[in-house]
Amino acid sequence: MVSCLKTVLSSVILLFSTFIQSQNLTRYFDLMEEGKLSEVRSDINLLLEQFPNHSGVMFLAAQSQERAEDAVMAYKKLIQNHPNSKYADDAMIKVGEYLYARGLYTQASAQLAKIPKVYPKSDHVQRAIDLQINSLLAIGEKDSIATYIATYQKEFPALDFDYNFESGKPLVVREPEITVEEHEGEELKNAIVTQASPQNINRENTVEEVAKVSRPFVIQVGAYGSEVNALRQKQRLEQAGYTVEFWPINVGGKQLQAVQIVRFKTREEARKIGESLKKFLGFNYMVTKRGE
Repeated sequence: MVSCLKTVLSSVILLFSTFIQSQNLTRYFDLMEEGKLSEVRSDINLLLEQFPNHSGVMFLAAQSQERAEDAVMAYKKLIQNHPNSKYADDAMIKVGEYLYARGLYTQASAQLAKIPKVYPKSDHVQRAIDLQINSLLAIGEKDSIATYIATYQKEFPALDFDYNFESGKPLVVREPEITVEEHEGEELKNAIVTQASPQNINRENTVEEVAKVSRPFVIQVGAYGSEVNALRQKQRLEQAGYTVEFWPINVGGKQLQAVQIVRFKTREEARKIGESLKKFLGFNYMVTKRGE
């Protein structure tokens, strides 16, 4: 009788725990999508204490990390502990993107090759292959490229392998699918990078303020209404080794977070870095002056 009660109680506790986890994750992922990152961060430690080995909680924790290095460590832990989780392929592409952005092409190629092999039904297969081929191209592995493409064409006939190897530039890389909110953020980013000027951005510094700064130039690489989207852009740039800060601006009545690489002594120094960003990572940019 006692044994039976213990079994029933254990089952109830397990079901209740599963229900709570599901409810918590739904709520927090919704908060992430709404851009309420601070609310997620305020509770993430408690979630990790309650459900330390839950793959969804681990993925949420990784996404909420401010530093790219910390996020990658969290993604790797998730992959190691939960290789069959629905979040595992998302975590794996994040690690591959990090290695690629840092210029660790041999490691990136090995990491990215796992996605079509281990998770052939993942939505990230096309992007993983694109980045893998770029990684191999960067280290001169042309024979390996031909072998991989021939294999992938047989395994994934619906994917696009029409790469332009004669361009001398990194090959096309398909972006992952993005939400409506992220798409809006991308539109705002592109509009601001191509059209913004000191005259239509309200958050300005006076000439005196800028003159006091020894390295007054920054590279702006987008501006976002969503804190989550701003953080993602910041992490991408940090993965490539840049020092990045957020800077609040107001454009057309919208309060946005500008993502800026800091700081440079001259406009020309900043412009050279910006051109490198555009060439190798595909980011548009704008050089501007900013005080402290």
